[in-house]
Amino acid sequence: MQSTSMRCAFNAKQNRYLDTKPRNYSRRCIKKYMKKEERNSLRFNQIDAVIRKAIDEKIPVSRQLILDELRMSKNTLCRLIHEYTDTSSLSEYANSIRLEKACSLLVDSPQLTIEGIAVESGFGSSRQLGNVFKRYMGVTATQYRKQHKK
Repeated sequence: MQSTSMRCAFNAKQNRYLDTKPRNYSRRCIKKYMKKEERNSLRFNQIDAVIRKAIDEKIPVSRQLILDELRMSKNTLCRLIHEYTDTSSLSEYANSIRLEKACSLLVDSPQLTIEGIAVESGFGSSRQLGNVFKRYMGVTATQYRKQHKK
């Protein structure tokens, strides 16, 4: 019978891990073979993906959503957000992703109203979009749209 340590191996040619066990087993494999920086980078990319997916699906982004989805501790989540972004909290990072999407929609979709852009980019209302936009960008959404008209 094959031992469990033999079931997990790093395939250098394909640059991936091979395993035959469930998801939690592959995490142990990743921990065993990857350097700490690589693991942290991978975990942050997973956090980013969960946040972007939630925004796209118009689900409120919360710490608990990410903790449940990725099964990580609150301390790990906060540490990775702080380490890999220039923001100090999850809500600031989520707002920066929402703003990125809003800026893109403002420029690329002139037919959308500010209210429509607020909804599409994950803000609760156009007022919330306006407040966050003005604080981070220094101009209103309408002014930004006029400045970046194609």
